[in-house]
Amino acid sequence: MARQKHKILKAGTIFENNRGEKVEIVEFSHYENNNYYYDCIDTETGETKIIQYSNLKSGNFTFRARYKYSDRQLYFVLRRAYDHITERLKYRKSYADVRNKFENFKEFYNFFILYFEENPHLYDDFISGKLEIDKDLLSEFYIKNGKLEMKEYSRDTILLVTKNENNSEIRKAIHSKDMAKIEQLIQEIFRRRKEKRPNAGTFSL
Repeated sequence: MARQKHKILKAGTIFENNRGEKVEIVEFSHYENNNYYYDCIDTETGETKIIQYSNLKSGNFTFRARYKYSDRQLYFVLRRAYDHITERLKYRKSYADVRNKFENFKEFYNFFILYFEENPHLYDDFISGKLEIDKDLLSEFYIKNGKLEMKEYSRDTILLVTKNENNSEIRKAIHSKDMAKIEQLIQEIFRRRKEKRPNAGTFSL
């Protein structure tokens, strides 16, 4: 009996594996050794992977990233944030003078694991979206004091702030180019954290 001709799958086609995890077809990848392969994306985490058609059809596929990170909830939030950062650095002209000092996502993830071990009171607010990642305020401070040449995402410059702080107070402080105001706002942000959570750690410049 002749083998049935394979019809190339359309982008957006969804497959589900034996664990209930869903993958979306991005595009046809290649044909090799009588097998068809597709570029796929994990619909929950955004991880991409080439998967053989027979494995898609049988549900016999998985994504390693789901299991090699100890905190899956934190992984999902950080994966979106890291991809957003790298996309901006790659395509936005306004980010031409910004660096990402984290060599890869794993390093970025490990930084936050240690960060939340030291600041557990901020974890829930970050996971829920109440706190955002900011790099501008501390970058400006360190540039002014000769420690940095340009803005960067790094262990030294990441600060978790509320949406209001990020969208209004921080912007105003940076645009003023008044380093006294920037330093005052940095201390004020950490004072608020301390006031909200009395056991929170302190911040030192």
